[in-house]
Amino acid sequence: LKSAVTKPGGIEPVINDDFAAFADHYGCVVFPARVRKPKDKALVENAVRLLYREVYSKMTGLKFNDLEALNIEIMKHTDALNSRKMYNRSHSRKERFLEVEKDRLHTLPVTRFISKSRKTATVMKNSYISLNNHYYSVPKKYIGDTVELLYDGDTVEIYHKFRH
Repeated sequence: LKSAVTKPGGIEPVINDDFAAFADHYGCVVFPARVRKPKDKALVENAVRLLYREVYSKMTGLKFNDLEALNIEIMKHTDALNSRKMYNRSHSRKERFLEVEKDRLHTLPVTRFISKSRKTATVMKNSYISLNNHYYSVPKKYIGDTVELLYDGDTVEIYHKFRH
């Protein structure tokens, strides 16, 4: 995802700060695949192919009057796919999920992720920084230093070299 990776790298790509904060809030890890390396994401590519073959192709030509009807039809086909035994396996995708993965899932956080804006500011001689015509005090030892501001409608967080 080009908008999530700010700098691709061979070993360690740099993830967009906002996307990394989103993933952290929901307890996820971002592990992007390398560009033009389809083997890095073979399971995902295969899952997309399977869904096209088993769900999308069976709905070709059908017309839906609302989103709810479309979602019901999609669920019908995905439930059938997930309940069917996998090729050369003694279990279905649903059985495997219930046995291995379900107990490892965590509940979502109570609060939704709130995207925060970022701004860089220099601490003025009076030990304040300005943000949208409001002034916030900063310890005097940071006068003249650059700080990073993360803010939304309710909070302002000030960081100096990644420290609160």
